[in-house]
Amino acid sequence: MTSPGQAPTLAEEHFVSLVTFRRNGDPVPTPVWVVGDDDLLWVTTPDGTGKLRRLARDPHVEVVACDRRGRVPEGAVPVSGSATVHRDAVTVDRVMDLTRRKHRVETAVFGIVEKIFMRGKDRVAIAITVTGERPPATS
Repeated sequence: MTSPGQAPTLAEEHFVSLVTFRRNGDPVPTPVWVVGDDDLLWVTTPDGTGKLRRLARDPHVEVVACDRRGRVPEGAVPVSGSATVHRDAVTVDRVMDLTRRKHRVETAVFGIVEKIFMRGKDRVAIAITVTGERPPATS
């Protein structure tokens, strides 16, 4: 079992694999930028993505360090957590500011590409609380 104390370590990573779960329980890993704030891990994503639909049904996630392509280093151990989606502008702006500070050049370049392809989709923030335990499955 893991402990919430692992959140700060994961917050130091540039990328984590955020694993959400399909209705049938199949894991769906997605590499995302991560930032830490207090005892939470934060990621952002455009509104309407598959991970948000999966989180609306089941907030359980697993998080593990990875590279930008989602490759998990040998020996890396995923930790369980619970995710909460935040759409309010104050929270999203704060998390985006933290992300820009940590990932300066990458966010500038990616922001230009995203504006071209995501046309008008707002970003949302996902707060991840590391629990170390998987909550009971929801249907």
